[in-house]
Amino acid sequence: MVLARQLVERPEVLILAEPTQGVDVGAKEEIHRIITELADEGTAVLVVTSDLPEALRIADRIQVVRGGTTTAEFGPDATQVELLAAAAGSEDDALSADSASEAEEPGDGPGDATEGTVEERVG
Repeated sequence: MVLARQLVERPEVLILAEPTQGVDVGAKEEIHRIITELADEGTAVLVVTSDLPEALRIADRIQVVRGGTTTAEFGPDATQVELLAAAAGSEDDALSADSASEAEEPGDGPGDATEGTVEERVG
């Protein structure tokens, strides 16, 4: 409902933080459809999420943020292994889906993969 109110005026830029957290599967699908539709119509949509499958599904570009710093950026062909490695602090943080042929396994970086935050941009 909050999302619907924000969309009445069709913003040029929309920032969403954990937009599907705590919603049922049907509502999640509808939110993903709205995000994709807005991006297709030219709205710049920035989604901050810790839901990795969600990020992989709807993002055109994914940035991994760790310790308040963007540590890696990936294109639409990114894999879960690549994102987890970047979030965990692997030695190859600068890998991008466009230039990487194989992803590293999560390394011995600080913390574990759950400490990484994945940002996604659609549009």
